[in-house]
Amino acid sequence: ARELYGGLLETNQEDHGYHAGFQDALLERAPPEGPKAPYGRNRCRRPDYAGLAPGDRVRLCEAYDALGAAHPRATAPRRIPLDIVDARGDGAGAFDARFAAYAQPLLRKGAPSLYADLRPLCAADPAKAARVGAVAQAWLANLEGPEGTFDGTPGPRELPCTALWARYLVAQHLDAEGDHAGALLAVDEALAHTPTVAELLVFKARVYKRAGDPVEASRWMERARGLDLADRYLNTKATRYLLRAGQVDEAAAVVALFTRDGPDPEANLRDMQCCWYELESAMAHRAKGDLGRALKKLKAVDRHFQDMVEDQFDFHAYCVRKTTLRAYTQLLRMEESIWAHKFYRRAACLLVETYLALDDKKRGAEEAEAGPEGEAGADGVGPGDAAARKKAASKARKAQARAAREAA
Repeated sequence: ARELYGGLLETNQEDHGYHAGFQDALLERAPPEGPKAPYGRNRCRRPDYAGLAPGDRVRLCEAYDALGAAHPRATAPRRIPLDIVDARGDGAGAFDARFAAYAQPLLRKGAPSLYADLRPLCAADPAKAARVGAVAQAWLANLEGPEGTFDGTPGPRELPCTALWARYLVAQHLDAEGDHAGALLAVDEALAHTPTVAELLVFKARVYKRAGDPVEASRWMERARGLDLADRYLNTKATRYLLRAGQVDEAAAVVALFTRDGPDPEANLRDMQCCWYELESAMAHRAKGDLGRALKKLKAVDRHFQDMVEDQFDFHAYCVRKTTLRAYTQLLRMEESIWAHKFYRRAACLLVETYLALDDKKRGAEEAEAGPEGEAGADGVGPGDAAARKKAASKARKAQARAAREAA
């Protein structure tokens, strides 16, 4: 098994499923039992390194050192040992060295997604999170010092943009630790260095969102969108943030920039089954008290999934006739979990909550018409006769209309 997994890793060093099997074979242990997807599809699992013995950690790290030396351009052989190495006590030095070997090339390259890759590592182990923050702060101080290097020793100076991305890394770590004020201070310093980096503006908007200020977050996301009006991702993020800030009309105008020309951009979004927009718009309408429009958007999401289920029947005969068996197995897997999709689950929960809110609103209006504490209203009808009062009024209107027709 070790040789087979080694052969698989020779062909693809970034498949974490191969890495999990390789580690089990190297340590001669059985893979843990876990849930499996239908039709033979194995779910990629994240190994648990908490109970590893020190000797097993050393064996794994040596194997990954050899794999990294054979494939220097691969990322996983340098990233996975960060999960394996223990950062507590005497292991802190080894962790710092491996973290430097992994992160410094990405900072030089200017990879904004560096902390997104490190976030699971920091969330799983507080000791490693503390080491990442401390090392990043030290790098930033040295890069902005007189030597301009990561370790503060004389040598070739790093490019100025390296300090920018180091500060971005520090700001992201502070935000993940809950220090929103420190994160805003760090990102403001980075923006003072280079104000035209869209990632910095997007991150500042995200910090304001997590701090509980959606209006200020939408303003900064709009500034980020203004740096590149042809960027669909920035357009989508700006639309989401505007909707969460309650600015429904402004959000509709922004998202319409990437829809087909026509009198009704929302009809085009509905035809494209754009569930994320309809969900965000429904929540914005609910927050404003417009339950009718919220229900319209949520029912549209429900119809999208019903259409997907109905459209599946056309593919059964087609896939068999065209012998596209791989696509057919993917279709079967989708059928197994289509009603568990996150968009449908959110829409279903919001539909239930909105219908309950409508019922509460109706009951409140009936009680207000009936008068306080069960007293009769102005027409002498009590609270239990609200439905009878409406029925009598409807009959009176019909009788009046009938009399008018007979008189004519």
